[in-house]
Order: sequence, then structure tokens, then C-alpha cells
Amino acid sequence: MRRRFRFVPLVRLALAVVALVAGLFSFGTAASSAADEKTVREPIKALFISIESYDDQQLELKYAKNDVSEFSSLLQTKFAAKSESIIDQPGDFTPTDAADCYKNAIEEKIKQWCGELSGDETAILYLAGHGVPGSDGKLYLPMRNWDKKKESLPTMGIPLEWVRETYGAAKAKCKLILIDTCYSGTSRGIGLFEVSDAASMAQVFDRTDRMATVASSQADQQSYFWNLVRHSLFTYWLIQAFDGDADLNEDHFITLPELSDYLTENVSRVSEHYEDIDDEKEYMKLQIPAVLNADSVGDQFRVPVPAFSKLNRLVTKLAKQIDLKMRMNGHGNIVVVPKFVTGPEGSCTIDPSYGNLPQAVANKFIAELKNLNNTVSNYTVFNKTVIEELFEKKNIKPENLGGMKTSDLEIGGKPVKTILSGRIYLYSPHALKVSVELLDAETMESLMVCSGETLLDEGDMSANGASFVRRDARPVDRLPDPVQLEVMEDSGLLVSSDQAEKVRDEDAASAERSHPMLDTTLPFGITIQVRKAHSEEKFKKRTGTVIGKDYYIYLNSGEEFEIELENKYDYPVWARVLVNGKGTLAQLMTIVEKGITVEPSKNKDGEMVLAPFVALNDARAYYLEKKSTRKIKGFGWPEKNIIHRFEVTDSFDDISPSDNYADRLGWITVGFYTNANSRSPDIIPGTGVSHNFSYKTDSRPGDSIAVYNIRYVSQDMYDELVDKELRGDNSLE
Repeated sequence: MRRRFRFVPLVRLALAVVALVAGLFSFGTAASSAADEKTVREPIKALFISIESYDDQQLELKYAKNDVSEFSSLLQTKFAAKSESIIDQPGDFTPTDAADCYKNAIEEKIKQWCGELSGDETAILYLAGHGVPGSDGKLYLPMRNWDKKKESLPTMGIPLEWVRETYGAAKAKCKLILIDTCYSGTSRGIGLFEVSDAASMAQVFDRTDRMATVASSQADQQSYFWNLVRHSLFTYWLIQAFDGDADLNEDHFITLPELSDYLTENVSRVSEHYEDIDDEKEYMKLQIPAVLNADSVGDQFRVPVPAFSKLNRLVTKLAKQIDLKMRMNGHGNIVVVPKFVTGPEGSCTIDPSYGNLPQAVANKFIAELKNLNNTVSNYTVFNKTVIEELFEKKNIKPENLGGMKTSDLEIGGKPVKTILSGRIYLYSPHALKVSVELLDAETMESLMVCSGETLLDEGDMSANGASFVRRDARPVDRLPDPVQLEVMEDSGLLVSSDQAEKVRDEDAASAERSHPMLDTTLPFGITIQVRKAHSEEKFKKRTGTVIGKDYYIYLNSGEEFEIELENKYDYPVWARVLVNGKGTLAQLMTIVEKGITVEPSKNKDGEMVLAPFVALNDARAYYLEKKSTRKIKGFGWPEKNIIHRFEVTDSFDDISPSDNYADRLGWITVGFYTNANSRSPDIIPGTGVSHNFSYKTDSRPGDSIAVYNIRYVSQDMYDELVDKELRGDNSLE
């Protein structure tokens, strides 16, 4: 049975922690269907204490800043937690000559933080550093000025018993303590002093009421750094767990058993089988996280896993897992299929109703993997244009991945090592599941599978063919504090109440209004004008019709068309135009400003790419003066002052490669944007037919105002669709 690729051990522990955090949230039994049943996430407070730098450099640890900053940021953004961090010493602290100055400053901060906790909060205390037994038999967390003498620990270290008493007396509803100590290559490797393993330190906190402890390793085990990811092995998987990966049964909640399982599986797997963990590249010994006092929290702790609020964020999350697998296993290169298949498991086709979304999501993975690989560059991410040419030449389609067609693939004389295939499934009007599978190109053996879900916003839905004119300003991008979560009725996704309300408002408004192409009261107009290709005939307006919720026109082979844009506003706007997912203005594709939406080019740095695959929000834009019209006559190359006409061929696509997956349907997408002041250069089309372009440098596109999607088909297919609409059959076959 194929399992989802997840690093379980550490992450489970982390999840256990998350489960504890869930205890704070009294979700009770959240209904999976009633959208009006709301669950309130009560506040979370976290305190991170990590000792990384020591006056004696032999004691120094690595990656504490990375561990704390990433973990703390995750708690703030995903769970709206109030998080504070101390690395080595409090930020406002001035050291003195007193031996106990560091100890006193950090103890004071712990007392203050614990004293401010209230009975409706979940508290998380994270401790990282060396764990050392003193001459008095107590366990200590040494401060940065420790001189390595056991007898000095009472003045240069914090006793864990004191932490237990202080933290245990706090009024928090639920308390979790995370301990990441005892590192291979430091305390053990230099052999300077006797140290205690993380589990032994955790024992100090055992049997404390309503407080669970998660330790980085079991008794008599070492904890490890992971240079590949620049984190400690334990905290890396702890972060992944809290990010939702420990939701093993995919019910949108993380429980303590799930957290424990996830962390145990992943930490132990990596520690047993991966060699390049510490500086000496030695074989690691087994490391298994430990969860103590779990029975004191029981099954009352369930941490909700909110859906990703942005498709881009989900792609980034999954791409990081793929990137890690590529680097761990030393795979030399990766090919991402040009388009993802659509629908539930078992389907190997691309549903035309998904519009540009299958290729848009694939493009995002290519660009994000490029971004991630730029920091290490130990494997090659092949460019989309090269992949398309290869798949077209070999006649490779989603349903025939594998076999002889993919076993001997080469690009530039290099054998293809891995292939990333993907699936997107829009299982409700706003909920999208994205699944990707990394395959061995020769054997087609599955190397890993990972997936996630996201709530699509208006911008994402536009790639799926949705049209809209935005009434309010912005989608919800960050969970406010406090956070209300709801279960979406149609998908079961957990989302913030603000997001849920926004979706309901959009649906209600959409149901009440006609398609934007038919609404003459809106501030924009789009006209498709057509004539016979390569002729001197005048262009004539071609109207279409709404079938279902989509606007269709027909275009026949041998015709060419123009897109006329009208701005009825009393102020200027910007417009971006895609035809079949390709930008209508050439642009530099080797620069990725936003991270995961622009396809890198196969061309050398500095070259422009004609008709590039881009997401709408990353395409170059046209400037429209107030109350003006502009004609988009073809794929433009402003730097050369030329255009390539939109000419319709049998495949509906002259400039771009033919589409082997769904070549019966074409797309025209136009987005309108506010005008924002900036020095970022974009272009405006010139007047006349010479197609001269000039540059607009004193402003740039701002927020999205509207997106229009127009589907075009052959006249025969158009007539068939209209006939089906009249008969009440809206299927697209």
C-alpha cells in the first residue's frame, strides 16, 4: 500500500504538541457539515528559550536561530499565537560581571511570562541547549557564560525543577513543554562533561498536571543536527508537524497520537538511514522522540488544521517536501509534467472545465523548485518549454506515463532521473486538493507522494475559468487574533470565519448577477473582433453566449482576432491579458520576483520570452488611460516593436505548442488592476498600426479589480453547446 510521504517521528511529536495546543481550543465536536457552527480557537502563547552561543566556543550549538524563528513564525501565522523568543539572552538585557546575570535575566522572563498566562490559554514552552547534571544531582540548562564546571551550574544554569514548578503553577488551560537537547558532535563528541539525554531531562516534568512533554530523543540517545535543512533534526519535523503534516487521517485535526506517530516515524527514519547529518558525516544512531505524560491530556486535545488560504502557499509547502527528497536521495534532475490531471484518484484525463488551472499549477511547481534549488543547485529543474517539446515528440500523455516512452528520456544528452506528476481536484466550488507524486523515470517506481488542500480565492478561481468584478478589497490573508474557525459545508475544510463569510458573499453575489461580459453597467468592456487571417478585411465584432456560468464564443481555423479593452472609469487602470495561459507581452522569465508564479526560461539571462506561460498576476501589463480603449492585436514584443497576430489554427494555438491534453477549448483571460505609484517599468501600447510600444515608468499595477474569462471553441462545437443549453444539458464532452 502506498503511503503518503511524511516524515513522521519528529513531526508526530510536534503534532502531539499541536494536539496539546488543540486542547486549548475547545472545539468539542466540530460539525463537518453545518457552516453556521463555529469553533473558537482560544489564544496560544509561546516562549522560546534557546542557548546557541557560549563564551566557550567548544560548547556552541547550531541552527538555534533558524529553529526558533521558523517555528515561532509558524505559530504566529497559522495559529495566531503570541510568541516571544530568547536566544542566548533577553533582547533588552545588558550583561554584568555577576556570574548569575544571565540566569537571573532569563528566569525573570520565564516568571513574567508564566504570570501573564490565563486559564483560557494554551501555553507552549520550548527549551533548546545543553542539558547537564550538577554536583547537587539536579539537571540544569547552562547559560552562555557557563565554565563547564558542575559546581558552577547553580549560578550559571537554570534548574529544570524550578522551571517545572514555575510553569506548572501557571494558570494556562493546557501546557506543553518541548525539549531539544543533547547533540551529537557537541556535548558527546568533545567529551568535556557528562550530559543528560533529552528524555532524562523530560522526566523532570513527568506527571505534572495538564502538562505534556515532548523530548527530542529517548533515554541514552543523542539528538542530531541536520545540515541539509539547517535545523536540528527534531525541531525540523516539529515544525512540519505543526504545519499540518501530522493530520495523518486527513480529518483537518491533529491529535496527540497522530503527533507522536508522525514524529516517531520521520525522526527515526532519517536518523537510521541518512548519513550526512552532522559535520563528521558519520552514520547516525537511532533517534526517537519521547512523549511523556500524554495521559494527562488524553483525547481532549485536537488541534485544527486550517486550510491554506492561498494556492501559492500550498505549492510552496509541497515543493519543499519534493526538494528535500531530491537532495536527500541525490537525484540529479527532475521533469515536471506540463499539465496536471484533474479529478479524483483514478482519473488520468484533463477535464477542459478546469481551464488553465492544470498548467498553472504545474508552472508554479516548476518555478518554486527552481527557487528552492537556487540555494543549493545540486539537481536540475528542466524548463517547461523543453519538457513540452519532449512530451510532444514522444507523444507522452498523462494516461501513458511510464513504460518505454519515459524509460529512456533524455534532455540535452542527460538522462531524465525523476518525473513529478500531479493531480488537482476541485471537489467543491472553492476547495482544491493538490496531489503530487515523484516517480523514478526509468522504473516509474513511486519515490514519494504528498498532498494538501486550499481554499481558492478569486485570483486562483480565474485560472479555473471564473469571472468576477471585485466588490470588496482583499481576500483574507492572515488569521486575526482571536480566530474563529468554521467547517465549510461543501468541502469540510476548516477556514477562518472571515474567509467563510467572504466565500458566501461571493457566491451570493455571483448568483444574483449575470456574467460580466453581459453586464453593460460594469466599468470595463471586452470585445472580440475577428477577420480572415492574412487578409485586409475589416475586423468585425463577434458576440458569444453564456452557457452555464461560462461565456463562449466561436473561432474557426483560418481566422485571426483582436481583443479590444475598454476602461470606463474616470481614472487609469492596468490590464493583463493571457491567451491559453500565455502572456500576450514578452517578458524576462529568468527573474522570479514573487517566488512561485513565473516560469523560468531556457534562454540565457537577460533574454525576453515571447508568449510565456505565466500566472495572470505576474504577466506584464498594459496601461489604459481613463475612459479609453486599447486593442491587443497579438503576442507583443515591445523591445522589438513587433507583434505576432492571434491566428487560429486547428489546434487553436499558433504561437504556443499544440495542447495534447485538451485541444478543443481555448481561453482568453483579462484582468484589470488599480493604478499604483511606483518606478517599476511596464508598457503601454502605442497608437496606430505600427505597433510601437512605449514604457510607463511612474506607476504600476495595483490590486486586482476584475477578471474576465472567455472560452473559445470551433463553430461546430459552439453550435453543439448552444443546442445542449437549450435542451438543458450543459455537459462538455
